[in-house]
Amino acid sequence: FQKLVSNAATLQDNDSIVATIRADEDSLHITMILSMESAQQDLASGKRERQFLALQSLGQLGKKAGPDAITAVAACLEDTDRDVRCGAARVLPQLAEKGD
Repeated sequence: FQKLVSNAATLQDNDSIVATIRADEDSLHITMILSMESAQQDLASGKRERQFLALQSLGQLGKKAGPDAITAVAACLEDTDRDVRCGAARVLPQLAEKGD
């Protein structure tokens, strides 16, 4: 659910960031775009691997992930898969302040 954009082009996982530097430039400008929509889709997918990757990524973002992430992860506490529920329980404190 993260994309890197350089020179109006979305970089793919196998693209080299260094290769995007133009010969006439002495700096590199990269924008990171975060999409909660794709993270929410992964969490609701019912596919354990996608759910775990989304939980891990949101956990790494921590409190920067925002309130939509808290809602999406909290919904995983009701997942039918025990491991997904446990994963959500581990990640949720990383996203929310006490009392949220």
